[in-house]
Amino acid sequence: MARTGARSGMVIGDALRRVATLYGDRTAVCDEYGKHFGCGATVTYRELAVMANRLANSFLGLGLRRGDRVAVQTGTGLGHVLCLLGLAKAGLAAVPIDRSFTPAETLYQLGDSGARALVIDEDLYRANLEGAGTDLSVELVVGIGGPESARTIWRSCSGPALARSPGWRWRKTTWPP
Repeated sequence: MARTGARSGMVIGDALRRVATLYGDRTAVCDEYGKHFGCGATVTYRELAVMANRLANSFLGLGLRRGDRVAVQTGTGLGHVLCLLGLAKAGLAAVPIDRSFTPAETLYQLGDSGARALVIDEDLYRANLEGAGTDLSVELVVGIGGPESARTIWRSCSGPALARSPGWRWRKTTWPP
């Protein structure tokens, strides 16, 4: 029987906090693709909860507000999982955009969704959207570092440097430039 005034269900932040408490040292995610974090990199539930919290705070620190839509065009590895958890913990709505979309399809999706921000793999941004200029309808672009910065990203996501930044290379851009 539900208590009066209590939430009827568990939200993602509650679930993550609970599994971090119950299974803290167990592996939560193994990035087998190795694009940004090295093939086989693993994260425990406790580490995942800490990284998601810090990432959520970073999103809010960039000026995003609860309820804002944030488009996500990333791969399917650890960076994607962290992004979705960070967005959920911050109360932001994820708008998934397929990596295989053409630049025109991506620009349409961004405009049609009403997203205020875009989280995108930097290699994809450079290949498809870097020259979009005023056609890019979002206020903020957050780039997940390319393969050349994998060691830096992983080190800052898993160590004390995470307190300053979640290890993602932030690029704040207001359009038009």
